Amino acid sequence: MMGKGVLKKNGKHFFMGLIFAGCLLLKFTVPLDAATYYCINDTYIDAAYPLDNFGGSDRLLLSNTSDPTRVLMKFNIPDWVDPANVKQSSLIFYSAPWTGGTGGTMEFAVYALNRTWTEGSCVRYNDQKQDDGATWNQYNFDPDPTQNLWNSSGGDYDNSIFTAGTFPRGNDWGPFSIDITDLLKNQLTNLRDYGFLIKHPRDDKAGAWQNFASRESTGYDPPRYPQLAINYIEAPPNIPPNTPVTPSPENAAPKAPLNTVLSWSGGDPDPDNTVVYDVYFGVAGNKQLLSIGQIASSYDPGILQLATTYEWQIIARDNYDAETPGPVWTFSTIESGIASVTPNSGSPFYFKGQRYVSLPQWFLITGDGTHFQFLKSKVSFNDEGIKVLFSVPISPFKIWVAAIIKETALPGPHDITITTGTEVAMSTAVFDVKKFWRGSEQITVRFDSHDALVDLQGLPVHLFKGKDALLLSEVIEKSNAVTAPEKYYYNFIANDNYSMERGIILGGWGTGLPTWSDMQKGYLYLTQSSGLLVGWEPDTVGGKTGGAYNAKFMEGGTIEVREQDIIE
Repeated sequence: MMGKGVLKKNGKHFFMGLIFAGCLLLKFTVPLDAATYYCINDTYIDAAYPLDNFGGSDRLLLSNTSDPTRVLMKFNIPDWVDPANVKQSSLIFYSAPWTGGTGGTMEFAVYALNRTWTEGSCVRYNDQKQDDGATWNQYNFDPDPTQNLWNSSGGDYDNSIFTAGTFPRGNDWGPFSIDITDLLKNQLTNLRDYGFLIKHPRDDKAGAWQNFASRESTGYDPPRYPQLAINYIEAPPNIPPNTPVTPSPENAAPKAPLNTVLSWSGGDPDPDNTVVYDVYFGVAGNKQLLSIGQIASSYDPGILQLATTYEWQIIARDNYDAETPGPVWTFSTIESGIASVTPNSGSPFYFKGQRYVSLPQWFLITGDGTHFQFLKSKVSFNDEGIKVLFSVPISPFKIWVAAIIKETALPGPHDITITTGTEVAMSTAVFDVKKFWRGSEQITVRFDSHDALVDLQGLPVHLFKGKDALLLSEVIEKSNAVTAPEKYYYNFIANDNYSMERGIILGGWGTGLPTWSDMQKGYLYLTQSSGLLVGWEPDTVGGKTGGAYNAKFMEGGTIEVREQDIIE
């Protein structure tokens, strides 16, 4: 294994093919009289960057190199936990992104911290954000471990008792666990208040290093976070779920839009519990059970009626069937709305497909329960890229609008709002902006030995993360490379020959390339710094590799059609 100092990029550690695969250790199961607590704070601190705190990173690096690092983490251990009632306890880890390994092990030791610290938010050395949290005071190696400290708001550790082990450098994801029963029983107060320190037991700069998934890690199914498992002599008491609070719309809110989505806050005081919600909703005095056992803390009741008062209630239920009902909330909808817009779509205007021309476009808007008034009616498309020149009511229920759709208009559905005096009329995404790609970029679609060069110009533009983007599936369809694209898998090869398949294999995921159904959720989008990027919406697709799908920048790269997925 190379020393950490060898793998630096742009002044920061760059880890390819690493795995911190937890411990000595055996795969674990959690018995019924146990609770598992997820990490609530974690960071690593690095002697090479004494002003940085890497609490925003998706990995936790532990090293014993010339630039050593240490890991801090804290768990929400409930106040009722008593050492006398603890039968066994384990720390549980998962390997981190950019994993690999060449065999062998790395030593580590777990200590109890005895000073407070904060996690911080830095992800890499050149983040444009204020450095915060624990930082190194100095770490010019000193045989006296008391000299190797970090300053406030960091923390010191108690070395009177610790747990030591080794991490394998294999390609297994984990989970991996280490028994910390004695440490927990003897240091419960400090562990509850300040948390854990993980470092090399000797600090002798021997060169070993590993990293593992932090609580910020994403793109895993199921999720992978550091965990603390405690096996009790007696089962921990169950506390009912929290009372649902913070309703949206607020209780008794007036003039809610017709496309209102209900949301609330809930949760459970027992961090190992899961919570589901039953949703009751209906016209005031007649609410009905519409959703049973949903995980999400939001619910879309569909398009509502004008000038109507609704009531709703949320019942929270945990995995022990303990229930907590929320209060009955009410809200009232707006008294007027928009029934239709003609035409229901429009595009920015280009002269001969080359030069944008700001020509006005006319729209007829029909209201429902409205009373549009001359001189008092104002129309907004809720998009700064659509400029309304003027609006003229031709009746209490109809209004003519002249607007310009700019080049900066966002593609896709738009809401419309009309105010006329104190009256407000709103639509629910009844107008659609249609845009088409105008750049000269090209992408190669390769199937077997045949290459199809696809001009992106003219493809429909979609919105992805606030940017104009193209659907990957539409690029493939335009190539005509395959007649049945749903039967294949797809690899991305950037213009610098970076292959997504290579990243997946080196990363140890083994989950394979995207299918056609995933390609229909993927986009090409343009950035000023990196050219054409590949991205997915949502970022995690079908439990696959998540961030690995964002396979560097494509520029004029290649989409490779494959007959089969990666097989390990």
